[in-house]
Amino acid sequence: MFGEQKPFGAAQVRQGYLVSGDTVALVVQSRRGGGGTPRIPFHQTLILQNQLLG
Repeated sequence: MFGEQKPFGAAQVRQGYLVSGDTVALVVQSRRGGGGTPRIPFHQTLILQNQLLG
């Protein structure tokens, strides 16, 4: 899981890679504003996507 470091511009972007067998998935979330993307909901998204791939 990778998150853009502060200071970020008008939007913050997080990306995560998932691997299941020979499939590689990239999950990207972005959010405008100074608050950025919340870490825990993004982590939960990665877990759920991994379960769907598995």
